[in-house]
Amino acid sequence: MGSDYSSGSDNNWGFVPSEFNGSLFAPMGDYGACVVKRWTGSSWVDDFLDNNWGTGRDFENLTFLTVYNNKLYMTCETDSSSAYNHGVMVRDTAGNWSVSLPYTQTAEGAMQFGSFGMAVFNGKLYTGVVPYAANTTLTIYEHNGSTWTGIKNYKTSEQLRAWSLGSDGTNLYVGIGTRGRNNAATLGIERYDGSTWASELAGKAMHSMACFKGSMYAGGNGRIYKRNSSGVWSEVFNTGQAFVIGMTIIDYGDGMEILYAGTENRPRLYATSDGAAWDMMHEFNTTSAGCYVGQFQNTPVASVTYFEGSTPKVVKVWRGSPQDAAPIIAEVSPDPDTALGGSPYARQLSLVQGNPPPTWSVISGPAGLQVNSSGYVFGWTPSIEDIGQTFTVTIRATNNLGSDDESWNVNVSGCSQDWVFEDCLTNNSKISGSWGTGTFSAGGYTLSHSGGYCCETGTARSVDYVWYDLPKSSYGGSWAQGTIEFDLVGLYPGIGLDKTELFAACDSTGLNPATTMGEFYDSPYYTIFRKANDNYGNQDSMKSTVKGGSATIEQWSNVWSWSGTTVYRFRYTWNGTAARWYRGLPGQVLTEISPPSPFNVGAWSPNILHIQLGSTFRAGPRNICSCGGYPGTVYKLLRVYNVDKGNVATPADCPGCESDPVAPDITEVSPDPDWAMVGSEYVRQLSLAQGTPSITWSVIDGPAGTQVDSTGRVHGWTPTPAQAAQAFTLTVRATNSAGSDDESWLVQVISPPTDTIAGFPFNSGAEGWTLQTWRSSTQYDPGYEIWEGAGGNPGGNLKAGGNGTTNNADSCTREGGLATRQISTAGFTNIQIEYDVMAALNSPPAAGCDGGCVADVLEGSCEDKLVVYYSNSGIGGPWAAAEQLNEGADLPATWTHKVISLAAVPAANDNPDFAVQFKWQFNTATDAGRIDNVIIKGSLLGNNEAPQVDAGEDQTVTFPNGSSLAGTVSDDGLPNPPGEIIVTWSKQSGPGTVTFSDVNAAQTTASFGTAGIYVLKLLATDSQLTGEDLVTITVNESTPADFDGDGDVDQTDFGIFQACLSGTGQTPAPGCEKADLNGDGDVDQPDFAQFYGCLGGPDQPPGC
Repeated sequence: MGSDYSSGSDNNWGFVPSEFNGSLFAPMGDYGACVVKRWTGSSWVDDFLDNNWGTGRDFENLTFLTVYNNKLYMTCETDSSSAYNHGVMVRDTAGNWSVSLPYTQTAEGAMQFGSFGMAVFNGKLYTGVVPYAANTTLTIYEHNGSTWTGIKNYKTSEQLRAWSLGSDGTNLYVGIGTRGRNNAATLGIERYDGSTWASELAGKAMHSMACFKGSMYAGGNGRIYKRNSSGVWSEVFNTGQAFVIGMTIIDYGDGMEILYAGTENRPRLYATSDGAAWDMMHEFNTTSAGCYVGQFQNTPVASVTYFEGSTPKVVKVWRGSPQDAAPIIAEVSPDPDTALGGSPYARQLSLVQGNPPPTWSVISGPAGLQVNSSGYVFGWTPSIEDIGQTFTVTIRATNNLGSDDESWNVNVSGCSQDWVFEDCLTNNSKISGSWGTGTFSAGGYTLSHSGGYCCETGTARSVDYVWYDLPKSSYGGSWAQGTIEFDLVGLYPGIGLDKTELFAACDSTGLNPATTMGEFYDSPYYTIFRKANDNYGNQDSMKSTVKGGSATIEQWSNVWSWSGTTVYRFRYTWNGTAARWYRGLPGQVLTEISPPSPFNVGAWSPNILHIQLGSTFRAGPRNICSCGGYPGTVYKLLRVYNVDKGNVATPADCPGCESDPVAPDITEVSPDPDWAMVGSEYVRQLSLAQGTPSITWSVIDGPAGTQVDSTGRVHGWTPTPAQAAQAFTLTVRATNSAGSDDESWLVQVISPPTDTIAGFPFNSGAEGWTLQTWRSSTQYDPGYEIWEGAGGNPGGNLKAGGNGTTNNADSCTREGGLATRQISTAGFTNIQIEYDVMAALNSPPAAGCDGGCVADVLEGSCEDKLVVYYSNSGIGGPWAAAEQLNEGADLPATWTHKVISLAAVPAANDNPDFAVQFKWQFNTATDAGRIDNVIIKGSLLGNNEAPQVDAGEDQTVTFPNGSSLAGTVSDDGLPNPPGEIIVTWSKQSGPGTVTFSDVNAAQTTASFGTAGIYVLKLLATDSQLTGEDLVTITVNESTPADFDGDGDVDQTDFGIFQACLSGTGQTPAPGCEKADLNGDGDVDQPDFAQFYGCLGGPDQPPGC
């Protein structure tokens, strides 16, 4: 099974290994030191070492590691007598260890000794800490990333330990046993749902836990238990060993998920795929040791101590794999595959099964083909002469249990120019005409937002497009079958019109060159393709329409994913019986997007093939308003074939797309010098003034880490504090077959102000903000929200706009865009939002909205506006308005800096889920607004600590008596202001009402509505941080003979009974009604007999 890593000197004990930040860590402990070893790939090195902890103690065991908030936490046992300041340790990604939860002297006089298991639940880290003494308190601690808080105490006559913790996402489970692992004194499993605790599986010491396939598993006294959906635990496997001390889950993909468990005494590794059938995977050749199980790089690892006699010597960390099996190679899809002439062919193969890992070999294939040790096929570059041929590839995987061959075919296509027409749209030399004011460049044709009207109402929309007329006589004599494919970029998710037209084609015989909508519909053959609204407010589906002869078919696709920076390839194909639409990426196999079946419209055979890229129509004679060609969309390629290409891959780009290659010319960087901020990645998008064919980008000069991708996007360098106040020269080169060009500029590094949490200048894109659109009613068009590289203050910015057709008071056409981002304020208080804003607006609405409009518009009024919202619970809200800028009042027409203070919102402080949203409302297509230079600021929390809270001792009272609560609260006086704390009592759980005489006093009284067990919470806040503690009050039902209500029946109660004795048939004195125990109207001998039966003595339970 696997291979082993040996580590450590003499007298080591190995414990649970863990993966963190791409490395394997193994904790070890001995009689004189605690150490965490890190595997470098070839040897073990000390990552944490403390060998100054004295002598004459039990083992100093580092027992558990877990990852939380991108940090590695370690629990440990420590010296029972020394008072050094060690405890739960934490390591950051830079390798720095520090104390997270110090162990201190307890109120019981004992030194806190150690913690063991850990688990993450509801975004917090939990562990248990116990003093090194019998009859002391085990405390369960909760960590929110900055503060540890004790939330639950347990105490018995023996020393308790929280051996293991686990979570199924709904509950936290804590396995509590004793130091001597005495089941008779073991509490078992304590379950916590975030507010209340409950006991389960009593008397079983659980040393490991895991949530596997939706169920909790726990291992302890040699047995493994499973919890069902009703909360009942049952034994599923008996290992026959002393303890089950480690569990881990490995997901191998394709539904193969394995739960591993290790045992102590005879160290063994067990595994199951269903939780019922368990197999022993390996038995380690040592005695009286444990197999502590973790994982590394998706394989199980086991830490095992090897002995020499009775002395622990060396620790070996074994790395395993799933079960042994002969290899089976997953079937290659698609088959046949496609290779491009002149481009390297590659294919990653995968295994359905196969252990030990197989060796790979090429059985057959074209010259040069290779396969590496992981099944990656490479090494063959098809030549131009290979185009049109089919090659069979066969690869074999072999291990000691068998072998498997996988064969598939590869069709070679490429720059054979089997298309009959191609245009890269870098200039207007190949178009038949255009409509609008778009621009040609080296990157393609960019649509404009002006140039005409899209419908009879006369509203300006994007009707910009270019068109082509391709008569069949010039392209093979027939269009009875064919393929049209085009590439474009700029299709952002959630953005667009109801019908964002991307493409149209028809038979333009006898029609005007700039074809109108009505003429399209009158053509015997046409197709239209849209990124469109699916009538449910979703801008991310696709609608395609095909007419052939007398049949017209429209189909919606499912909702697809989109990226505004991805170049997509769309393809329309037709033959004698059917037509289809496809989408994918250039150079790859495409996916059909015309479900549920092709367009069965019969023959589609135009005489003059008319193609339009951009808006499909301009004003026509019909009262139909279909608009499109979203502004900013860039068309990069058009190809036409006179054969049906299906979904096969065609060249992404080919030499000769332009007849004369053009050397690149990089647009000058502005501003120069540019600036970068310490701790934030520097990003700059370069662009070309010219350059075809395709460009290769490279970094010639720049600080370490600087990269440039295939689009000219410079990234990868994050300035360090040591680089602050320095200037760096960056030089990037663009190269093609016609030449090269270098662009150099200066970047000055600045340190962020201490109060800056995050800043967004929007010079390189949306910078992590989610851009969306909205509209007031589904029958109208939504607005838009996009990033623009120019027009900001300065440079890039976020621009939103409207699409409404009128600003009359009787219209509900309110719409706009919104930008949303989550920004953690952890470590900061006094949160502040700053931003620059400007708006270019049409005249305001004539009057206010009325009727059904009010519920649909932003913040209940219909004027153009910007509302800035914040959320303390992430981007899902709820949202609260922080500022509203209205048209005609305070929404500026020129760039204006705005500041919003959230100092009065404590929940915004130190909050990893803080989020901001800018939401625009407009009412015409000419309305637009811009946001730039968003900065989130705050004050560092500094050394402020949460208030220390003690709710007092648990109590028992007798109903209807109340309870005197003796809570105490202390604080460090920070922050100042306010320099004070606010305390609040509340009921956490209990059967009845609780009334506090002063809910805001630490020391107060509480009365209860009925008997039962109540848990009360005392919470204190200093306006930034909070502390809390719980106290349990048991309210017992009153005993009939307990006249003084002190919980017992004794001599004092007998004295009260004697004073009330009246005799048979005599009415007792006023106030003595309670002495009439049998309720017959007198206090006599039968009442005494009943009283005597209750007599128990002082401080003793009543006898009745």
